[in-house]
Amino acid sequence: MHASVAVEEKELLRGIPAARVALIERIASAAAGGRTRKELPQRFLRAYFHGVAEEDLAERAPQHLASAALAHL
Repeated sequence: MHASVAVEEKELLRGIPAARVALIERIASAAAGGRTRKELPQRFLRAYFHGVAEEDLAERAPQHLASAALAHL
């Protein structure tokens, strides 16, 4: 990951509850699925789920949420 991208992502996730960050990271990891070019989907997912409540993120499997969000990408 490029340094500027890493800084942008840290800024995006700063200020939200740690539990939400952990759930978002599980979703981003589920989207990676072993692909080598995974930065764009993971960045998109972090932004996509930024404002979603932890309760809503925890209701569904990370892979399901990743797939649904990536369909919008």
